[in-house]
Amino acid sequence: MVSLSPPRVLLLLSLLLAAPAGAAGAKSTQPGADEVMGMLRKVETARVRGTLRVLDSELEEQGRARPKDLMPRVYRAWLAFP
Repeated sequence: MVSLSPPRVLLLLSLLLAAPAGAAGAKSTQPGADEVMGMLRKVETARVRGTLRVLDSELEEQGRARPKDLMPRVYRAWLAFP
C-alpha cells in the first residue's frame, strides 16, 4: 500500500477547494472523498510501477471527452508532482 504524504494531500485539497463552483457544470457534482483518494492511490501506484504515461494518456482522453469536468485535469496535474 502506498501512503500519501500530508503536504500532497493538502495541496490537492486546496486545488479542489480553489476550483470555481461552476467549472464542473451545473448538473454534475464534485466527486466524493473516496473517489478522489482512490484516484490518488492509483496515481501513486502508477508512479511506483512506472506506468505514469499510460495513466496520463487515459486522463487526457477523459479530459477531451468531458471538457467541463475539472477532475481529469486536476489528476493530470497531480502526475507532474515529484
